[in-house]
Amino acid sequence: MENRELILRRLLWVFTGLFIFFSLCAVIYVLNLGHIREATNHFLYGKATEVTIEKTAGGDYLLTYPSGYERRVSEDHEKWGAAIQGMDLPEVREYLTSHPDVIVEESGTYTFFYHDDVVDVTRGLKGIGFTEVKIDDGLIPTYFMIELLRNERFAISTNHSGFDAR
Repeated sequence: MENRELILRRLLWVFTGLFIFFSLCAVIYVLNLGHIREATNHFLYGKATEVTIEKTAGGDYLLTYPSGYERRVSEDHEKWGAAIQGMDLPEVREYLTSHPDVIVEESGTYTFFYHDDVVDVTRGLKGIGFTEVKIDDGLIPTYFMIELLRNERFAISTNHSGFDAR
């Protein structure tokens, strides 16, 4: 009987210790102490972006992707304008590259942006109205399903389980 009580007491101490440990880990992650959240997200979902950003004389932001593609975003942009007002350049770059986006080029092509990736998705969107994109830049690949809606608007769904996980 004493042996059973001793085992139960030790198990209680072990579970209490694990609970405290994981609680502290959660607090550290939420408070982002030591930038642990960014390190964890970059490990799981991809490296920090290599996109460069500069503010033009007209007040627009010019993002230059590693492929050489240049994208211009203004503070009065319909989708991102309100979110990026008041941010400094690194915050704007992080915000714009961490949110998937599709734009319609003047030539009529559709271009998808996420992190450092620029993908032409015209063929799928003009053909059947949706397309799938896989971005493999971290430990866990990110899958996007892009659907063309009315008036050149897009629905973008994201998951990390693959295209068959719908």
